[in-house]
Amino acid sequence: MAEKYLQIVKGKYDKESAIFYVIRYVRNPKKNPHGISNIHEEEILILTKEFLQVQKRYRNEKGRRVYHFYLSLSKEYNLSYDAYFNIAFQIVDYFSDYQIVFGLHEFDNDGLPCNKHIHFALNPINYKTGKRIKMNKERLFELHRIMDSIVTEYSTD
Repeated sequence: MAEKYLQIVKGKYDKESAIFYVIRYVRNPKKNPHGISNIHEEEILILTKEFLQVQKRYRNEKGRRVYHFYLSLSKEYNLSYDAYFNIAFQIVDYFSDYQIVFGLHEFDNDGLPCNKHIHFALNPINYKTGKRIKMNKERLFELHRIMDSIVTEYSTD
């Protein structure tokens, strides 16, 4: 049976530097050789500064500075790179009032092929209102529901 799951990576992520490190990890070219991402490697520092600017503008600089999560789909889904790209962009659309970066990972930390999964770095501060996103059970349930719908649309089983 094809499996899928959405996982928020545990950690405080309460320092400015966490933003840079998460965005850099998400876009890591060693894990993402096909460049399936919504940013270029050279934009990592620029996007880090933009995340920080939004947080400073709204004086919302305490607590978690970035959310790091990923969507993993078992090989049984047999998705193309275009499908992964489109799935990621639909999740980006869900967070339309937030800054968000994604990258498809195809290799593990040892450089070995692994189950493809999409990592995301999300600025928890809404760039239009300055309000902090609530990643509570209701939001996660809604994300799972949307993810199920998106993945079903692109699945080739």
